[in-house]
Amino acid sequence: MVGEVLGVIKGLAAQGMTMLIVTHEMRFARDVSTRVFYMDQGEIYEDGPPSQVFDAPRRERTKAFIMRIRAWEHAIHSRDFDFHAMTDSLGMFCMRQGMSARQMYVAQLVVEELVMNLLLPAAGDLPDPDIWLRLDCSEGGGSMKLAVEYPRLGGEPLAALERDDLTGMLLRRYVTDTDIDRAGRRAELTLRTA
Repeated sequence: MVGEVLGVIKGLAAQGMTMLIVTHEMRFARDVSTRVFYMDQGEIYEDGPPSQVFDAPRRERTKAFIMRIRAWEHAIHSRDFDFHAMTDSLGMFCMRQGMSARQMYVAQLVVEELVMNLLLPAAGDLPDPDIWLRLDCSEGGGSMKLAVEYPRLGGEPLAALERDDLTGMLLRRYVTDTDIDRAGRRAELTLRTA
């Protein structure tokens, strides 16, 4: 239904109809709008053409909002977390960003390999591994960075990026750059988007 409604609205906009639309579908708002009003705390906080509001917001709360809609976050606090819910929410985020099927595949594959084959095994017997993931992307998935924090895990879980097993080979294929802070137990990975 959402897709059908958005299609009708796009058609009406293309015919020149003036409309005022309140939406949480940011990509849609950017695509069909000539002017965007960002509301915060019950008032118009910032307005302008879509390129200005989405690409170069002038006010702090607008910047924070735009950054939030371009990032996916997930925390894993238990070994028996809902893996399917995590990958579904990541897939929905990728679709909202207008990523291609390949870009979505890369994001989901890298997250799955990291979590299931590196980080959770490094948790050993810990019932609560405390893993935090954040995927930041530019609109359309032009660039993707995956930040990972794993403060309670033992060993060097991301050393597997150097291994010659399937996980290591897959990650090396889809991760173009790494910044690993072993002391702080965090990493930032740049994902291949092309």
